[in-house]
Amino acid sequence: MVANYHLFWLLQLFLNNLLKNIEIPLWQMPMNNLDFIIQGSKFSITPDLLDKYNRQLPRYTSYPTAPIWTKNTESINFPLLFKEKLRATKDQNISLYIHIPFCKTRCSFCGCSSIVSNNPETMGRYVNSIIKELDFLQNRIDTKKIKINSLHWGGGTPTHLTQTQIEKIQNHILKCFGFSKQPEISIETNPDISIEMLGFLKDAGFNRISFGIQDLNETVLNACGRKFADIKKTRHLIDHARSLDYKSINIDLCYGLPNQTKTNFELTIKNIINISPDRISLFNFAYIPQTLKHQQIINPDLLPCSEDKLSFFVNAINLLSEAGYDFIGMDHFAKKEDELCLAKSKAEISRGFQGYSAKPLTHLIGVGLTSISSFPNLYVQNEKDLESYIKAVESGNPAIIKGFLLSRDDEIRRWIIQRIFCQQFIDKIEFEKIWCVNFNDYFKEIVFNELIKDNLIINSSQRFDVTLFGRLFLRNIASIFDKYLDQKSLFSKTI
Repeated sequence: MVANYHLFWLLQLFLNNLLKNIEIPLWQMPMNNLDFIIQGSKFSITPDLLDKYNRQLPRYTSYPTAPIWTKNTESINFPLLFKEKLRATKDQNISLYIHIPFCKTRCSFCGCSSIVSNNPETMGRYVNSIIKELDFLQNRIDTKKIKINSLHWGGGTPTHLTQTQIEKIQNHILKCFGFSKQPEISIETNPDISIEMLGFLKDAGFNRISFGIQDLNETVLNACGRKFADIKKTRHLIDHARSLDYKSINIDLCYGLPNQTKTNFELTIKNIINISPDRISLFNFAYIPQTLKHQQIINPDLLPCSEDKLSFFVNAINLLSEAGYDFIGMDHFAKKEDELCLAKSKAEISRGFQGYSAKPLTHLIGVGLTSISSFPNLYVQNEKDLESYIKAVESGNPAIIKGFLLSRDDEIRRWIIQRIFCQQFIDKIEFEKIWCVNFNDYFKEIVFNELIKDNLIINSSQRFDVTLFGRLFLRNIASIFDKYLDQKSLFSKTI
């Protein structure tokens, strides 16, 4: 008996050490179905269903997706096509994106195009290249008829530039282009930003700002190589931005990071709710160390499992819904009075490379390293190498390295995928009016039975609806319309 007791005690000690990062004892862990509630409705996911839909799939910020885009060839000259599109764009409001790739340090979770640099000369050369690229655009666009309705600075960390450099670019944009009435002028930053910089940005014309907080737990951020920003500092920054009368304040959060648990991430969500930003972007951590080599420093044993990640997200949906935020699309939340919610109610919401927008994104022009421009039937992307980008711009040519010319079928499927992510339904009568084809006939090769059986969609004679449960699997639902998906590309998992 004594020997058995000691054996049991040693086994228990071993399991406790093994599970020290898990907040519930082994015998209480869900081994069968994952039962949860979303906005008052009960759902249950079996382990088999979780495995079935936890696939590596695109996020569909574009369709066709970037991995299948091609480089310039003799038959397709993307810089030339880009010039033609610029000349043909008339009486059309456009969106302008400025990419600033520089960061002080690289966070291990980051999936953005970024360069770690604190070299003033390098950043100065890049700013001059941005100016030259803007001049190139101005000379090929009828700026009397075309206005900017949305300007977004992303990165990297745009506020890693000096105030003088930001002002130089912003003033040149204002010199080159006119703006529509009530334009969105937004910029991304992080919790290191100073109070002085917040005031400077507002004076420079920015009316929206997004803070990349990611998490408020020190253990989580340390595991990501990210400087810790406590709740007091974060609240102070947001309160000051609000006092400066920014029209919209967004906070980026990320679930699935190392050392995240249900308890500590729930606390982060509650603290962010108390800060009360206008919008919250809640991203699923895209762990793809095969592609993003800097992610290889992350210890995979510290990452929450798929079941836990899904529970984090569902819990966040419920907490944010109870706090008055509407669940927008795949991963965005906005207060009911925010223009993003109003745009969705009018079926005017758009989704692109920078997330969801209340403005149309049919004509987007990207400026800077790796930036993407999109038109109704064309995508083009700039150089990914800094020196190659600068050299191309200095020669007076577009810095475009690859692109994709869409067929009519591509445009139809892109429209469908946009509707799935933005509206979560497709009106088949509207589809037929726009595209002059019958939905059921056009997609007769697609079998919807599995999605219907698993309660992800409802497919009736006049509508294609994503269910509340299906909202958790938008990437899976969209993928059935992706005719290029069988090509080999590395994507993050959906859960």
